[in-house]
Amino acid sequence: MLPNNKPIASHESNVVSLDERRPHNASYVACMDCAHDWPCVHPPEVIDFECPNCGHMTGEIVAPGDIEWFKRFMDTDDKAQQQRRTMILLNAQRMIDGGTFD
Repeated sequence: MLPNNKPIASHESNVVSLDERRPHNASYVACMDCAHDWPCVHPPEVIDFECPNCGHMTGEIVAPGDIEWFKRFMDTDDKAQQQRRTMILLNAQRMIDGGTFD
């Protein structure tokens, strides 16, 4: 039973109130190690993310306009990794320009 004595239907027992979990941000994140990228919904204070690909806590919000972040992200001698990382940056900029992410 809920506090107002309203019975809970069986399909309502797993309903999560989003208002209790706000605020959250939606960000485009990439792993600094393996360059796996993914969209992420997270509390605003979270800045390091676990990569679902390699498991390292080296996921960061993609910031194509931050020169220091850009240098760290592109710091690899592997040509395939450079191409992948370039595509992530282009995709991030496209999403930022389109208003998908800040």
